[in-house]
Amino acid sequence: MKNVKKIFIMAAILAFTVVNTYAINKVAQSKMQFLKIGIGARAAALGDAYTAIAGEPNSIFYNPAGCAFVDGLNVEFNKTDWIADIKHLSGVVSYRWGNIGTFTLNFID
Repeated sequence: MKNVKKIFIMAAILAFTVVNTYAINKVAQSKMQFLKIGIGARAAALGDAYTAIAGEPNSIFYNPAGCAFVDGLNVEFNKTDWIADIKHLSGVVSYRWGNIGTFTLNFID
């Protein structure tokens, strides 16, 4: 009976340990976590619910089809400073060329 109780306790400790290690999210501390950081002040203010917004160059990061409604030439640069000296840079240049379409260049660093 004592062995069954010990096995049960060890299994419970192991289960809680595994669950806790998966619950830790380190934003910008491991690979590709920078994608969770919002781009642009307006998008961050909307809680990154930015997929329905069209007509701004920053929509390329949330819904690329939204860039089809950009008028003329638009340039936007964003810089976010995080703790632990983490910097998140992004930029977009969009140009609507008549009836041909919209051309967009972007970067994330």
